[in-house]
Amino acid sequence: MSSTPYSRNTFDEFAKVRNYVSVRLKQGVPLVDADINEANDMRRYELRNFLRWFVGNGVPEQNDGFRILDSSQANEVIIAGGDGTPEGGGRCLVDGMEVINPTDVLFSEQEFADANSAANAGVDHVTSPETPSSGTRVDIYYLDVWEREITSLESGHEDIVDPRIGIEAARRLRREWAVRVIDEITGVPANDTPAGHRYYPLASVLRIAGEDVIPASSIFDLRRRNVTLQSRMNFDQIILDAFGGGYTADENGQANLAASLRDVINAMLRSGRAAPIGPHIIQSGDGPYSFPASIVDANGNQWLFWFKGTTEIWYTRQFDGEHWLSPEQWRTLTGATAGISLTATSDGTVWVFWDARIAANQYDILGQVYHEESWGAEFTVSTSGVNIFAQNLSTAVNSSDEIMVIWKEQSLSGITFQSRLYLGSQNNAQAIVEISNQFQSAPVVVATQDDDFHVYGTDGTSAPSAILTANWSGGPAWSAPGVVGSISAGLLELAAAADRFAGVWLIYADGQASLTGRYLRSGFPSDPAILIDAVDVPRYPSAMRDSEGNIRVYYRPGSGIDELHELNLISRI
Repeated sequence: MSSTPYSRNTFDEFAKVRNYVSVRLKQGVPLVDADINEANDMRRYELRNFLRWFVGNGVPEQNDGFRILDSSQANEVIIAGGDGTPEGGGRCLVDGMEVINPTDVLFSEQEFADANSAANAGVDHVTSPETPSSGTRVDIYYLDVWEREITSLESGHEDIVDPRIGIEAARRLRREWAVRVIDEITGVPANDTPAGHRYYPLASVLRIAGEDVIPASSIFDLRRRNVTLQSRMNFDQIILDAFGGGYTADENGQANLAASLRDVINAMLRSGRAAPIGPHIIQSGDGPYSFPASIVDANGNQWLFWFKGTTEIWYTRQFDGEHWLSPEQWRTLTGATAGISLTATSDGTVWVFWDARIAANQYDILGQVYHEESWGAEFTVSTSGVNIFAQNLSTAVNSSDEIMVIWKEQSLSGITFQSRLYLGSQNNAQAIVEISNQFQSAPVVVATQDDDFHVYGTDGTSAPSAILTANWSGGPAWSAPGVVGSISAGLLELAAAADRFAGVWLIYADGQASLTGRYLRSGFPSDPAILIDAVDVPRYPSAMRDSEGNIRVYYRPGSGIDELHELNLISRI
């Protein structure tokens, strides 16, 4: 800006570097041009910086301004505009400056393609490209944006002067633009060459020798499009889609994620399919811990139970989706035990089942429910009696709040596998029904999308073993088992959970070397196994589907190591 007609330029001289943000006029003093100009420059400077740093270059949402389009004329393109009005024109932001093209215009007919107009504005006029004489050439079409001072002496701007006073009391700054073209090798000029000019690439265009007319297929759009300030609702949706509902930030603003999106994608790329993430330590110290089991109740709270040593049952709860509460001892039992299982119904009730040593030669499956902040009476699930050992239980619930409990039962007559159905409450227990004796490893039960219960287990004690499944579809009996795959191991510790895609994750430990996952889905071949953990002799797995649809696996890594790990298996899409 020329300083000749002005007393001084206080904004550039000191206001900008001193971080002045406003000019406050006093009463009863002369008005000074520098003060008013400084106030206006402050506003423009702050707005431009906001657009420059927090929005960026590009074309706004629902606008297609300054797109380079093909035309039917030689060495010519169309610069896209709008509906002919300033409000509906094609727009683009360049270094915080918005420029507007009211309507489509040919490249050769834009204002500064005229040599006289360019000379009057003090800029180089726009020149059209030529057809390559040989080979190929890539041209870059780019925006040149600058501002210049307009006086009343310039043609078309005479009305700056108020005819009532007949003198030019003020001048105007006008934002100008021109679309120029340059070959890719030379490249777009650097900003401030000349001073005040800013540049933004719009399109690259492939030119071929002898072809005067530029086809649409040769034009590649370089503009950043759909530039906008996202609403909080859109941002929250992006976070939910990318990270799930458990996204939180710590006191430093860093994301507290079980795994970053990058880690998840890399894990899937490594194996070409759903991949394990983790493990993560949940409970450590003062162990060992065994038979961990978890569930999410109808209110979205997660519960985790486990055995501490061989006789104490402990639990913890997670209410905020991030932090577990301090563990509490739930009860003490007599003698060693072999399992806990949890489930939850739609009325907010949490069901806990465990096996307990009643006497030296008797183990029962017991149950207890937590409802409306209190525990109900303990009840017996299995057939109780001397020389009956009921252990290795598993439970599931369907959408009708029917709870299925299955367990391994050993008596003087041999080993059987039993089940019992509860219709919504412990007082509405159905008769005990035997499951096929083809199973050898203690089976596990899941409820699938069809509301049926499915039992999974294996048929052998030595490798390899067939994976068997039996179905309960309203009863009164289980179907005959069918083979759905095989496992290269013998007697196993099993866990299973149904995902939201009509598939089942079967998790198994061989009690010696590894914890493995296998994805099963009706009508599809069995997927290859995924190695989850091969460190510290992982034992006692359990599996559940959390409130976000992911499958979580809990197990004890090691023998006598006081750790409990959490592992996410990301459900397939």
